[in-house]
Amino acid sequence: MWSREDSKIEKAKEDILKLLEEHKRQVFYSRQIEVILEQSYYHWITNTALRQLAIDNKINFEQCNIVTGKINCYWHKSHRYYKNDMKRLVDNVNYFSDAEFTRGLGSYAELLVSDALFRGGFTFIDNNSNNYRGIIWDRSDHDLDFIVEKNDIAFGIEVKNKLSYIEQDEFYLKMRCVNI
Repeated sequence: MWSREDSKIEKAKEDILKLLEEHKRQVFYSRQIEVILEQSYYHWITNTALRQLAIDNKINFEQCNIVTGKINCYWHKSHRYYKNDMKRLVDNVNYFSDAEFTRGLGSYAELLVSDALFRGGFTFIDNNSNNYRGIIWDRSDHDLDFIVEKNDIAFGIEVKNKLSYIEQDEFYLKMRCVNI
């Protein structure tokens, strides 16, 4: 019996095949396709569809090493000379993953988020902090980028500039802070 989730994955597969058909001479990495299709699908649905298409040999796939780990690259079956395109893609990901570049970009992202929060009427309580109204988070050395309030509700904000999601352990530690 098919679930609604299965039908979303099947539709995502169709959209991925359409995307690769429209860009037959391009190599993509998984997060790139997830972002391209994020208006229609959650990232995990797109990622599941990509992996299933690769397993079924409907698209080409190769895992590539980058300075911060690995990325999964995908391309259309008819793209015969993909290696140069894949190398260019990996070089670009490595360039934009450079520690100095990401530090600068992360600082700029924090400025943009700070401005958006201010314009949205949030009150800033603290930044880069593990302390909220005298309650100190001491279960780890983590802190939150921003602690803000609006309508008497407090929010902890993290700004991330990574190819991957926040580590699960760190996420769960920070979510436990809510229950203090």
